Order: sequence, then structure tokens, then C-alpha cells
Amino acid sequence: MDVSFLLDSSESVGLQNYKKMLDFVRKLAKTLGMSQSGTHASVVIFSDTARVQIRLDDHDDIREFNKALDDVPYLGKKTRIDKALQVALGGVFNSRAGMRAGVRRVAVLMTEGHQTRTFDAIPLRYAVEPLRRKRVDVFAVGIGSDARYDELRSLTNSDQKVLLVRTFEGLSRIAEELSNKMCRGVYRNVLQESHIKGLK
Repeated sequence: MDVSFLLDSSESVGLQNYKKMLDFVRKLAKTLGMSQSGTHASVVIFSDTARVQIRLDDHDDIREFNKALDDVPYLGKKTRIDKALQVALGGVFNSRAGMRAGVRRVAVLMTEGHQTRTFDAIPLRYAVEPLRRKRVDVFAVGIGSDARYDELRSLTNSDQKVLLVRTFEGLSRIAEELSNKMCRGVYRNVLQESHIKGLK
């Protein structure tokens, strides 16, 4: 699996909660089995801008990945989810950026708020379309009362791919559920491939 964590680094999150979000990413990455031939993980951070902080091909070892997470900065400012999606498209889910052929693609967006409305903001149902065309499976995690379910649902193609928690402390309780949902698609792909081969 090639997975990208899109992390809300806006000012409403706060530094201490941001660290809890990074701890959740560590916990989730551990369950996904990072290795050279297994899961590769990247991190995109966003506020009023977005950037790739860790590339898919930077690390294939969980210890190295966790060490890199220690250096992920907190940006502050606004919440431009659309920019995170755009950066993930070109800077993560791209063969030049380390994306592997024939490997399942997953994006996990985590936000404490909702899209900041500005003159150039792209509605999320449109901003996510290029990722869907690249067969990226999008999950959305909303934290707290400012996260909007309808907005997060527009990013995914299923109610089952939207997870909501009341607080950042609550993230730890959904790690196993989210990991299972992400991996379920991997197992389904393997079964489909086996079935196709059996028909040949």
C-alpha cells in the first residue's frame, strides 16, 4: 500500500493537539507494516499552503519514518484542504514522487476544522476528483465540533470512510478501526487478482 497522511496544521489545531495527531500517525503506520515491499507512507501538511513533508520513497522502515515525524513542523494559519489534495496529487501519487505501479493507493485526511472559504478555494467534491481518477482511496478523519461531516463525506465514496472523534485524545480509539478499513481494500484486491488468474 502507498499511503499519504494529509495533516491539518492550521492555527485552530494548536501545537499540543498537533503532536497528538502525529502520535496517531505513528500508531497507524506501525499497524500497516512498513517495509521495502510492504507499505510506504508519506506526509502532507497543510494550512493556508500545503507541502509534502515526507515522500513515499523516503523511508521503508518504521523507525526511520517515526524519526522523520519528529521534524514535521507546525504551520498555523488557515485550513485549505483543497491545497492538500492538490499537493498529494502531484507530490505524492505520482511515479516521479515514489508512487509504485500496481500498489493500492490510500489518502488519509485528518482535520480539526473545515475548508476556509476564500475567493480561490475549490469545493472539496471537485478538488478530490483528480485523486479519484488516479484510483486513490480517500479516508477522512474529523476531530472536534468544527469538522463538518458533509464536507468530509464529499471527499470519500462511502459513509464507512468518514470517521469522527470528539477530541484529539479520542484518535487512539479509532486506530484499529481505520487500519482495518484501509487494509480490507488490500485483501479485496488480492482476492480479485487471484480470481482473475484462476479464470485464465
